[in-house]
Amino acid sequence: MGYYGVALCCALWVARATVADAQPSDAELDRIVQGDFVGSVRADGLLLGIDEAKVLNTSLDAENSAVSRASVFAAQQLLSHSLRDIKWPPNLGSEVIAGLSNSFLRVHQFRLGFQGLQLVKSWRRNEDSVRVIVSLPEPEKQIPVACLGEIEKELRAALGSCSGKMDLAAYLEFCAVSDTARVVELLAERMDQYGRGAAASLAGTSMKSPAEFHIPRQEGVETGIPATRAEGLKLLGARPYDPAVCLVLGDLMGKSGHPRMAQLIYSRGANVFVGRAEADECRRKAGQYLWPSSFSYPQPAVPASLIAKLWKSGGAKIEELGPACWLVVESAGHLPVLPSAERNASYDEAWREFAASPPDLTNALQHAMQSLQEAFTADAANLIGRILLLQGKSWLAVPFLEQARFLDSEHPYAEGNLALALYAVGEKQIARKIAIQAAASSRIPANLRSQLRILNNDKLPDKKSLQITNPPIHLPE
Repeated sequence: MGYYGVALCCALWVARATVADAQPSDAELDRIVQGDFVGSVRADGLLLGIDEAKVLNTSLDAENSAVSRASVFAAQQLLSHSLRDIKWPPNLGSEVIAGLSNSFLRVHQFRLGFQGLQLVKSWRRNEDSVRVIVSLPEPEKQIPVACLGEIEKELRAALGSCSGKMDLAAYLEFCAVSDTARVVELLAERMDQYGRGAAASLAGTSMKSPAEFHIPRQEGVETGIPATRAEGLKLLGARPYDPAVCLVLGDLMGKSGHPRMAQLIYSRGANVFVGRAEADECRRKAGQYLWPSSFSYPQPAVPASLIAKLWKSGGAKIEELGPACWLVVESAGHLPVLPSAERNASYDEAWREFAASPPDLTNALQHAMQSLQEAFTADAANLIGRILLLQGKSWLAVPFLEQARFLDSEHPYAEGNLALALYAVGEKQIARKIAIQAAASSRIPANLRSQLRILNNDKLPDKKSLQITNPPIHLPE
């Protein structure tokens, strides 16, 4: 009798079955051979494991090696029998349950000492692979039954050292609410294969430059609508936080039985580009789920919906602003981009024009916008907002001043300027709240503090007062 020696936690020997051994019927074997099933199945009182392995070359040794490896894989399939009595939560779909089961079997340290494990049949499925069937008598006596609590405990423990063996998308649907943030973080790390945009979108982190974001075509129909989850993630890699992509990808996640993942994707599409039509639908669909609030961005002091309403009412146009500034407006000042530490000549020129007597606001604005395009800084965003405020375009100033505050929460001017702009558009309650907070800060300069005091007396400083020098953090040489 021939034997194939393989190792799995301990010595696992698979004997080739003889005529005298208990075997499944010929009809059952024919059914398995002709099908594509891989896994474990009960047949004729036996537990059968079916799996395959690649044949590395055309030699007999290579085929024997492939049979040995396939036998190990088939024996692993038998372990799924340990989950036979699990009563899974009713909200979990079949795909998620399969992912959790496979994750548990990969991380659980079973010690296999099967008695009577037989290699029933091996055959070449095609030129490149061999498939095998192994059988195990009396599986109930040899394979311990797992319980739901054990699965939960082992998968949670595996998040540390063995998360690479887990189906994290499935585990996100199963884990405790307190673990969702950690699971999303690990899941996002795997998204790099689809592009940085996909990883950042899932994690809720920032990109390096506004140039990494997608601006929808103003006319015509957008192309590249994903048909599968993999296609959707790849498109999200190229178009981070795009609500049009998030809407379709969230739908695909929901249909596959991943509601938490769907809500996560919808939330990312709803909370950044609030000015796009699809963002409203993402927000509506995200609200259908009652999952962790950690999937959503924290709500800022100035609601993004209010900022979007303000700039839309003024009729801002992309051709007047340029790509980077348009993205700031569309995101209501919450564009997730890492602040740049670079100085650039455009900002220095914008400041000289702004500080001139009289100020050249038109050219100062043009150079400030060019500066933001070249280097995404809080200084540039703040200067744009201040100029727009002086030009009487407070509705458009708000997203830039919010962006400056978003980039640098310690910026000495952004918060105060934001309060002035909000007051100018009639949002007095929010404006006063921000003004009080800004005026209490030791970092705010005296001239801006005096303007905020006027505001808190229910007045807006006159234009001459607003034009008092408002220096940036670094004066140009």
